[in-house]
Amino acid sequence: MDITFVDGITGKAVKTISFESHSEKKDPDSGILISRYEEEGCKNRAEYLDMLREDYGADIVDALLTVLPPSEDFDGLIMELNDRSNYY
Repeated sequence: MDITFVDGITGKAVKTISFESHSEKKDPDSGILISRYEEEGCKNRAEYLDMLREDYGADIVDALLTVLPPSEDFDGLIMELNDRSNYY
């Protein structure tokens, strides 16, 4: 990514800075930033889902994944798992 600084009076570019951000890497399966999975202590979505399968059971996690999109990994999925775990 490049950022160009422009002189406000002349309108000419005065400096361009190039950088690469590692925090912008996305999980290939979900499109969600890897850093979000890292916040949960996981390397990627697959590891995150495996962690949920261990905590809640593979059957219920896999069933919910068939109806919930990856964008719900940290909200809707967790709410559904918590709701269902209260019944068992």
